[in-house]
Amino acid sequence: MQCLCSPTRREVDKAHERNTWLDVGIQSFRNLMKIKKIRVVLWVLLALSSVPLHLMFNSAIFVSLTANEYIVAAVTEDFVNGSEWTLDGSDDFHHLVVSQMQQNISSYDRLEPEDCIREYGVDYLSSRRHTLVVVSGQNTDPLLGILDWMYDDTQNSWVCGTTQGANNTLETIPIDNFDCSIHVALYENEAFLMADSEVEYCLSQKVEDQCRLEFAIPIMIAVLACNFVKLFCMVVTIWKCRDPTFVTLGDALSSFLDDPDRNTVGMCIATKQDFENGWPDGEPKRWIVRKHFTYEAVGLQRWVGSNTMCAVAVIALSFALKYAIHYTTTASDIKTLWDLGFGTVTSASLIRWNTPILGSPGLMKNVLLANSPQIILSMLYIVYNRMYTCMSFSKEWHDLAHRQRSLRVTSPRGSQRSTYFLSLPYRYLIPISLVSIATHWILSESLFLVAIDVFDEHGNLDTSQSILTCGFSCIALIFLIGIGWLVLIAGVGMGLRRYNGGMPLAGSCSAALSAACHPLADEHDTALGPVKWGVVNISHGVGHCALSGRYVSPPVTFRWYRG
Repeated sequence: MQCLCSPTRREVDKAHERNTWLDVGIQSFRNLMKIKKIRVVLWVLLALSSVPLHLMFNSAIFVSLTANEYIVAAVTEDFVNGSEWTLDGSDDFHHLVVSQMQQNISSYDRLEPEDCIREYGVDYLSSRRHTLVVVSGQNTDPLLGILDWMYDDTQNSWVCGTTQGANNTLETIPIDNFDCSIHVALYENEAFLMADSEVEYCLSQKVEDQCRLEFAIPIMIAVLACNFVKLFCMVVTIWKCRDPTFVTLGDALSSFLDDPDRNTVGMCIATKQDFENGWPDGEPKRWIVRKHFTYEAVGLQRWVGSNTMCAVAVIALSFALKYAIHYTTTASDIKTLWDLGFGTVTSASLIRWNTPILGSPGLMKNVLLANSPQIILSMLYIVYNRMYTCMSFSKEWHDLAHRQRSLRVTSPRGSQRSTYFLSLPYRYLIPISLVSIATHWILSESLFLVAIDVFDEHGNLDTSQSILTCGFSCIALIFLIGIGWLVLIAGVGMGLRRYNGGMPLAGSCSAALSAACHPLADEHDTALGPVKWGVVNISHGVGHCALSGRYVSPPVTFRWYRG
């Protein structure tokens, strides 16, 4: 996209003739109004085709979890040995299930109390179903009670203990804020009690986990279509857009040195700000030494705006974290949040908004909800990439005032260097790319699509209980906020550094770059060798500065220069 919006020499000359300028070496909306329409169309298509990718690509393939509904029966050894039992106040369904449990008891796995708690003290039971909890003590009835565990938004709190209820039912012990966990059941409770009796062991029905890897065809079609559009744009770009463009600083300087621009004659120490305030008249100008802040290459408004955008995003994430912690109704200490998991689906961290929970409407709305923050993150990446590109571009420019360097160009000639990056060196590009990859991944773990298939007591899929929604992870949000603050601090800190000075601040302004490329008339093929910027000639007390392959001296403070 940067290549598409980079101007050609003809487009730059046309702009300079109208006393305006174009950006060189950066992504620029300014250029879109002044370059060929075919490149504008291709740029817009590439930009628009990226939006659906960010919104849907992460959810084209997703995993559906399994949640089994089951019955817990508190029984004695007599029940295990086949004794007759009674179940007061229950319907035929429960009688049938309990009878089947007793008949199939030989196929059940024996679990010690601790193992039973670990297996059943989970949010979504996927590999087991019914369980017989065998208790100790003298009881006249082999069956003390049953408990229907239906899928809902609470975890399996019966592992923290039950009491005897009426009509052979079991009632869970009230746990404040549903704060029942495996840790509580194993280490904080004095004993594992069922129907007020201590548990000796459990007999558990082992079933096959029915989780699925799902493929969202409409989303994948949209993703493939967007990628096809991008491929089409690339092919057209190679086929139709063959005019050389100013992609790098060296591309522009090489062109201006080979064919100096008559529209910028006499402006050798003009800065970007001079051209922003109006086209200079070419009269002599005093040289004033100043070491510019790096944010000046970006522009104060853009630098402040970029960092403000990041700050707003971090603050918004902080409010989201506060809401998420409150929504989970658990303790807010780091250990508890860590135990909830990094991108892990838990019953306490599911969004329960009034959105469709099944079918294509439910899928699309939840996919958009889960991935919409990715758009904001991508915008931040573009903004910061542009900011650091401007800073790096200007550093490369200022270096030409201190030592001779060969120009870094797209198509090298002579001693020119081949470019292995656009305008962002690897020392910037690699950290920025790694941070971008990390934040996109952590964001996908902070807010994500959740599909839960609920199976009833008979093992049949219960579509009325199955849901599509979004889940969130508090600990992932904390990591994301931490990275956000680091990015913000780096953005502010990098902007407050200073360049070495000794050169007009040109930024990405094509006119300011052109103004520095008016070598002496007897100097030829300047662009092919190493060049340095400085004073090349003094006539009648007025000096002339330019990029040159010959010896140059630094300009003197308060002296006049033009040319």
